[in-house]
Amino acid sequence: MKRHANQSIMLSTVRQIENLILEILTWNLRCVTVAQLQAILSAHQLPPAAYVRAIHRLAESGEIESLTASISLPPIAQPIFVRSPKQPAPNCHSLAWILEKRWKSVSPHRMTVCWATQKGAHRTAGVACFAQRATQVEHDLGTAAMFTRFCETNPSDISRWVGEDILRRDYAARERWLTKIPDAAIYRNGQVEKVLEFGGQYSADRLRRFDRHCETYHLAYEIW
Repeated sequence: MKRHANQSIMLSTVRQIENLILEILTWNLRCVTVAQLQAILSAHQLPPAAYVRAIHRLAESGEIESLTASISLPPIAQPIFVRSPKQPAPNCHSLAWILEKRWKSVSPHRMTVCWATQKGAHRTAGVACFAQRATQVEHDLGTAAMFTRFCETNPSDISRWVGEDILRRDYAARERWLTKIPDAAIYRNGQVEKVLEFGGQYSADRLRRFDRHCETYHLAYEIW
C-alpha cells in the first residue's frame, strides 16, 4: 500500500512539473536548453527524477519537441547595463563593443533545445512561437539564460515575468509603450516595472533607439 501511495505522489508531482514546463515554454520563453530547464526546475526545489520523467512524458505526448545542435551562447550572470528613468544614458558605442566582444569570444557547443508545440500551448492557453533559425535560437536561448538567472537569484520575480509573445498577444493593444516589444518585462500590480532585453550583436544605433524608447515611456530596463 505504501509503495502505491508513493507512486501516486510521484505521478502527481510529475504532472505538476509537466504543467510548469509548459507554462515556462508558452508564457515566459520560446525555447530552453535541457541544462537550463534542469537549473530552473532545481531552483524550484523539484526532484530530478520527477522532472526527467516529466520531460519524457511531454515529448511522448507531442507537447514539446527538441533538437540537438551546435549553438553559440555566452555565459550570462548579470545585466551588462541597467538604467532607471532620469539616470544618465549609456555610452552606446561602448555597450555595442562589449556585446560584440562577448559574442566573438564564445565557441559553439552541442546543446539539446526544447520548445512547446501548438498542442502544448493549447494545454496552457499560452503561445508557441519557436523558430528554427540559428540566430533566433541563440537569441531566444539568451533570454532563457536570463530567466534561469532570475530563478536562481530573483525567484520572487518569476511569477511577474511576461514573455515577448504574451506581451504581443495580450498587452500590446492596450499599452502604448509596446510599439517596440522587448524580450520580457516584469510587472507589479498590473504596471510594468522594468523591461528586459538580451543583448545580441546590437549596433550602437539600435541600442540608442532602444534607450530612447524606454526613456520616452519612463521605463526602467536591463540589458543582459
